[in-house]
Amino acid sequence: MARNSIVDRHIASLEDQYCTVKEAIEILGISYMTLYRRIDEGRIRRFKIGPHRIVLSREDVLEMKNFYSMTPVPVPVPVKE
Repeated sequence: MARNSIVDRHIASLEDQYCTVKEAIEILGISYMTLYRRIDEGRIRRFKIGPHRIVLSREDVLEMKNFYSMTPVPVPVPVKE
């Protein structure tokens, strides 16, 4: 039983450090393609954990979320005729 608690703590620790692509998309509220552009730009670190699976740095994702929340959204200005 002690082994399971050690494994559970290790998994919880990993979940604090990494997130899946799906989780990142939900956290950031961006599309799959936008997320992959940010990864390709080096803004979010990715780690390959299998031949077809990656996880992302949760720290980078949360920093990106803070960036998006601080970036003002442009408001269209009506054109006077």
